[in-house]
Amino acid sequence: MLESQLQSENIEFEVHKEIIHSLIKSQAGSPSKAFLELVMNSIDAGSTKVEITIDKNNFEVIDDGKGFSSEEEIHSFFKTFGTPHKEGDAIYGRFRMGRGQIMAFSKNSWRTNTFKMVVDIQKNGLGFDFIKGLPKFNGVEIKGSFYEPLTCQEYNNILNELKSFLKFSQIDTFINGTLINKSPKSLRGIIETEEAYIKVKENSGLYNSLEIYNLGVLVCKYPASKFGFSGIIISKKQLEVNFARNDILITQCKVWKKISKYLKNLSISKTDEKIKSKRNISSAERIHLATTMIDCSLTWKEVKNYPVFVDIQGKTFTFNKLFNQSVITLSDDNSTLDEKIHMSETALVLSKDIFTIFNIENISELKSILIGMFDRYNEHSLKIKLENIHFINIEVLRKDFNSDLIYLKDNQITKKQLASLKSIRRCQRYIVDLINCSNTNLSHKVLERQILAGESEIANGWTNGISTIAIEKNIFKYSDYGLSGWLYIAELLIHEYLHTNANNLHDISFYENFHNIIRNKPYTEGSFYDSYKENNLIRFVKKANSFYIKELEKHDYQISDKCLSLQSITKSRD
Repeated sequence: MLESQLQSENIEFEVHKEIIHSLIKSQAGSPSKAFLELVMNSIDAGSTKVEITIDKNNFEVIDDGKGFSSEEEIHSFFKTFGTPHKEGDAIYGRFRMGRGQIMAFSKNSWRTNTFKMVVDIQKNGLGFDFIKGLPKFNGVEIKGSFYEPLTCQEYNNILNELKSFLKFSQIDTFINGTLINKSPKSLRGIIETEEAYIKVKENSGLYNSLEIYNLGVLVCKYPASKFGFSGIIISKKQLEVNFARNDILITQCKVWKKISKYLKNLSISKTDEKIKSKRNISSAERIHLATTMIDCSLTWKEVKNYPVFVDIQGKTFTFNKLFNQSVITLSDDNSTLDEKIHMSETALVLSKDIFTIFNIENISELKSILIGMFDRYNEHSLKIKLENIHFINIEVLRKDFNSDLIYLKDNQITKKQLASLKSIRRCQRYIVDLINCSNTNLSHKVLERQILAGESEIANGWTNGISTIAIEKNIFKYSDYGLSGWLYIAELLIHEYLHTNANNLHDISFYENFHNIIRNKPYTEGSFYDSYKENNLIRFVKKANSFYIKELEKHDYQISDKCLSLQSITKSRD
């Protein structure tokens, strides 16, 4: 058949009437939402007031708007679902669908002008009885009977929800004879911009919310963490909302974009003010700051001093402290054991609040998020710093933590013990170099660890194999023994450094490595230089002893003859 002989016509799509039933049912979220739709219809109809009367069986909604002026309007706007509003003829409505919600919950009648429409979809299906020639009624009167009587709880929920939905309604709104709405300007401490009225509640908790009203009618509630505070936002201009009218189309709504920008700037300003005056910031503010940092909404210079991190003891801190850590972990329950690990300085233990602040599930995610953030900020040196910090699952540390091994802070040991500890810390790099330059079967080079004091009846030293080494406080007395004492301390450090990645095994491989590092050790001062050329073990002994003497002199401690003898020998050979 030739193409010219083919017949063609344009056929429009149609909608089956059962879609109306589906629309009525699927829209019907709750009776209170259905009443809200009726009030918004009243506002769109130019009403100056609306009165709602409700009991557990019946209801009545009356307004003084324009109603339906003709039979044609009833066919176009009541009978037909989905007829669009013309631009500018409604504040809230778009497709004349909302009236269907009340039909899902009740048998109802609509009285307007000289007409009455009676709807009972359970009994009569998708249609209405249309009555004409009645006395004229100005406005609209809707009366109904609930298909199922309300329980006390349902009844109270409707009243409370309507009071919340319509708190700032543009027209006088009465429920059971009581006026429930008020002017936004009546709020104390209100901020007025071109787009909105803004009421901020500071020091908001995680469970507080920011209520968003579209021209006086509640649309949604955002968590306080979205902007760092809770409160109330009442738009002066129409917001673009979704079909269900329970959220803002944030990517499309130009009015909301302006409001949102103002709220973000307001939040940062208030938080900066708190930080400068050394006041605590709320959990909601901390989450907002973390989000701001991750999104790179501000410059690194602006955000780097924000105290977004919280340790297990509730202390807040900035990136500066984070960068000074060797090991970081994250508690999932803020337990006593995790706090002991933190207090022992085995690791910086972050509070379980960090899960919420950064919206993460584990410590590895935190590291990935922060590294990605530094990439976006082009802060590559900080990224490298972070990559060198060990982020470890708390379970690993719990498994290896021994309550018989107690970590001590520097102020918990004597000044003389601290002098020895400082000497070891200052000179440990020579031990690290010694190990890395020796013939061992270690799979990678060891890195310097944090040297701490400890207390134990079962060990002279211990380590987590990654970031810390603890020396039992009574070992520090060996510093007074001269050569033999410092060699013992050196052996102890080598021993602990050979335990890597929390591996505490003393197998053949471990002892081979240990032997290869310390072989040909000098046992007497006379053979000290005869047996060794200038190597890192000698440097450790010499430098640590010298530094130890200087520390003792600061505090007028008596210096042992063996320390002085070792110093004099090393000086004479240098």
